[in-house]
Amino acid sequence: MSKLVVVTGVPCSGKSTFIKELVKLTGNKYFYLNQDDIKQAFWGDKSRLCNEYILNIRPKVLQATRNIIERNIDAGNSVILEATFWYLLKDPEWYTKLAHILLDVSRIEDVKFVRCIAREEIIKERMEIRGYKRDRDKLVSLEIWKEWLEKEPIYLKYPYGYEVNTDPIDCMCSLMEYINEQ
Repeated sequence: MSKLVVVTGVPCSGKSTFIKELVKLTGNKYFYLNQDDIKQAFWGDKSRLCNEYILNIRPKVLQATRNIIERNIDAGNSVILEATFWYLLKDPEWYTKLAHILLDVSRIEDVKFVRCIAREEIIKERMEIRGYKRDRDKLVSLEIWKEWLEKEPIYLKYPYGYEVNTDPIDCMCSLMEYINEQ
């Protein structure tokens, strides 16, 4: 049975580390797809998401993501997609919209959503350690940090799926039950 597991969360919330652990626990049964890799293929290393990106590039990234997911599902593979989708999470209908953006729901048997969260201090610490320019820019001042938090809220009601706190990677047992339930 093919599954799609969508792992969301703000930058430095622990998505990549969490997915690596999840892939190990599932015995590498999932094709891992990082939407940032697709975005970089279309947009390069640019960190700012301006109107050009939103109007011209984002639709191409979403279509490429959908194509890769569909090819894998058609081949009988399950997929773990890592993507922030912060711009959708603010919308009360995000769950339905995201499912329709990513795939024709009739082509897949199961979709699971997992949101990685971490305390604000942990996210800042991870940004400093990671050292990406796009992250350093957020840490320049308290004002810029607060602006970023408004755009990409760490604490946001998450009515669908499973929320995992990655402060340290917490117990994966209940998550595995969630992913494996029918």
